[in-house]
Amino acid sequence: MSFTKQRVEFKTQDGTTLRGNLTLPGVSKAPAVIMITGGSSDGLPRQHVNLFQQAEDLSDAISYMAGRSDIDGDRIAIWGIGHGGGVVIQTGAYDKRAKAVMVISPFFSGEVDMLRFPPTAYQDAWEERAARIANPGIEHKYVPIFAESMEMAEKSPLDRIIGNPQGFFLWKTSKPLSDAAGTPWENKLTLESLYWQSKFEPTASIHRISPRPIYWVATDAPLLPNYQDQVRAYEKAFQPKQFRGFRSLEESVVGPAHEKNLEEQADFLKKWV
Repeated sequence: MSFTKQRVEFKTQDGTTLRGNLTLPGVSKAPAVIMITGGSSDGLPRQHVNLFQQAEDLSDAISYMAGRSDIDGDRIAIWGIGHGGGVVIQTGAYDKRAKAVMVISPFFSGEVDMLRFPPTAYQDAWEERAARIANPGIEHKYVPIFAESMEMAEKSPLDRIIGNPQGFFLWKTSKPLSDAAGTPWENKLTLESLYWQSKFEPTASIHRISPRPIYWVATDAPLLPNYQDQVRAYEKAFQPKQFRGFRSLEESVVGPAHEKNLEEQADFLKKWV
């Protein structure tokens, strides 16, 4: 089967243009998997993340895909990694057009995320938001996400949102891929992003995905929420559901176990979508 790739874009309900890569097989009315986090967007401020808004954007992406003549709108799955995993849980709970939900090493709780913020970041985010009421024109402050060297990760991990050595590993491996895909990304977030992140609790509604299926990959890694917390979050989901656990971040992204898991994910999609 031959595949073609094209750059696509669409406007969301609030008028923001989103862009991403669409890979099409050589068949008509193909099923689709919408994968996040990725792509690019217009809108200001830059490097601003509102996970609630991303969940709405994902629903708009489903609408865009379902409206294409070359896509079977009744066979659309959503797939997310990291915070994108939390977003697909949130979207899948309410948007019944998502026929299957797949989450890979997800961040799934703002309360848990807050434990990883730099020491004063949460309070700073609230204070900045309050200050903007009095002065709407104040510029957004930014906070760094990953350490950009191993020395930085080992000496001052609390200076960044994910400042530990595994965060450096993730930044080192993902940034070249982002640049090569034409979606250049800066290693920072608006401080206000942490305000929205702290309130995001998608697993509170995870039971609403059923009777549609959910596939969950949990990874035991310092970069991610505690492994047992991941398992407990998965257990909140109703059947049908499927779970896969990894002993390390490295095992989950490279090597034989990773390749086997990709096959398992493909089998899950073939079964349900």
